Amino acid sequence: MSSESDEESKRGIRVLGLKDFQSVPDPSLLVALDLNDCGLGSLPAELWVCVNLQELNLSCNKLSSLPIEVGNWTSMTNLYLSINEFTALPIEVLESYD
Repeated sequence: MSSESDEESKRGIRVLGLKDFQSVPDPSLLVALDLNDCGLGSLPAELWVCVNLQELNLSCNKLSSLPIEVGNWTSMTNLYLSINEFTALPIEVLESYD
């Protein structure tokens, strides 16, 4: 019989909110992260270790730009960016999610 944490490891971890994200012991296991309406003006540095992210919601924040490193999330299938303060996105980001 498998424990809940073993099952969670197989599926990956889904997190809602910045506070929960900051308390995840191994962010590399995250597959979904909802940082909707967190008042973010930039991406938290801890995001770069989330190499297995498949879904990231950054909607309703204060982001005006994205670093080109966002294109390194090769597992990403859904990236939500609506209602931010973007004036442009790096072409590398757009090409990554073509």
